[in-house]
Amino acid sequence: MLDEAAGDESPPLSLIADLIPAKMAMGLTLCQLQHKANLALGFSDLSQVGELGIGARPNAIALCGGGPTLNDTLSELLEFPGPVMACGSAHDHLVRMGVRLNYCAIIDPDPVAADYVTEDGGDCLYLVASHCAGNVLLNLREKGKRVALFGAGGLFPVDDFYPLPVVMAGGRTVGTRALGLALALGYHEMHLFGIDSCFKEEQTHAYTVNEPVGQAHSIWCGGRKFQAASYMIGQATDFKQFVGIFGDRVGVHVHGDSLTAQIMKVARELQEH
Repeated sequence: MLDEAAGDESPPLSLIADLIPAKMAMGLTLCQLQHKANLALGFSDLSQVGELGIGARPNAIALCGGGPTLNDTLSELLEFPGPVMACGSAHDHLVRMGVRLNYCAIIDPDPVAADYVTEDGGDCLYLVASHCAGNVLLNLREKGKRVALFGAGGLFPVDDFYPLPVVMAGGRTVGTRALGLALALGYHEMHLFGIDSCFKEEQTHAYTVNEPVGQAHSIWCGGRKFQAASYMIGQATDFKQFVGIFGDRVGVHVHGDSLTAQIMKVARELQEH
């Protein structure tokens, strides 16, 4: 579905794979030490919040990233009848736009992630990767917010950890990691807003970001060319893999026009033929 090469303008994925940033802090040692430190702060593991092991939920969930189409589809999101999960830095923008949040997923290990949640998310449950910096958790504690930790990678030996963390599978970005979180929480119908995996002309996000995004690459899918940073291409690849593994058990609906939406369109066309 992601064309390996389509004309001279699109480099093969293999040539840019090494440019995809490993920002997930997947190192075993870091995950272990940070998880222990954050549990020592008194935060619960995801398995302790009463959200897991309850089977499929009857309603759908909206997963909201920070891509440009988030603004294009805001009216649809505001009318969405089910729970809403913010992905990382989209949190504050969603709150400002009047979206009521039920969950917010944070996986960025950089201390700057504390700046993602400056607005008051109400009774939102914050799902924080155990490798996240302590200032993220302390910031949420000061605000009186509910927090649940989950492991985001590595192996956690039973002898070294109690409780053993819930290790949440998913992709290398918070958008694709949110898919795994939603599945674990019991939602089997997922509506994606702003999880674009591409630019919209020169726009990379629905809001201003201070972090560097990286160089744009041309990438083709189903005969259409998109511009995307290397991490966005990684997200698109992870999304394609998630749909390939869980597509027969999970309903995925992508709102807005984006590379992610194009992947779903091509997947449907392949199923029809």
